[in-house]
Amino acid sequence: MVRNVLVSQAKDRSLRMLVSDFGLARRLEQDQSSFAPTANNLAGSLGWRAPECIRGQVRLNEVFDRASSYSSSSGSSSSLLDLMTEAEEKEAAKEKGFARLTKAVDLFALGCLYFWVLMSGEHPFGAVYDRESNIVKGQIVNMSQLDILGEEGWEAKEMIGRMLSADPMAR
Repeated sequence: MVRNVLVSQAKDRSLRMLVSDFGLARRLEQDQSSFAPTANNLAGSLGWRAPECIRGQVRLNEVFDRASSYSSSSGSSSSLLDLMTEAEEKEAAKEKGFARLTKAVDLFALGCLYFWVLMSGEHPFGAVYDRESNIVKGQIVNMSQLDILGEEGWEAKEMIGRMLSADPMAR
């Protein structure tokens, strides 16, 4: 049984689907982020976090500050920042010892969710107590279950496999 999914009709008569929080929601203080770790929990939901989050390779509670990476004696740092390429931003983040939070983290969780929906509540990385270690190892233990979907299963395996790649750049 699927719960926490709302299907509604928009004004233009098209259907839309909204997926809710799966009962994990909590009220946050004004200055809190749902991605920031607290004393009692790690950032993100266990078993649904990207490997780089589990390893602590991304800073979830800090936005990458482009301005702190470059300075300008002329005072027009905005023109330099406009010229900074994505590769330069990544290099600056690497020099600081962390990678910046990217959409790749969300794509990983979405890949887990797609699998979960297609396989009626099964997780691509296995049982609850094995998930985090399987994620870090890059072992998608249940991917072969998609074979029961035939040709669509092959397409799902291809897409979900890319979304669950251990390499964030490959997602």
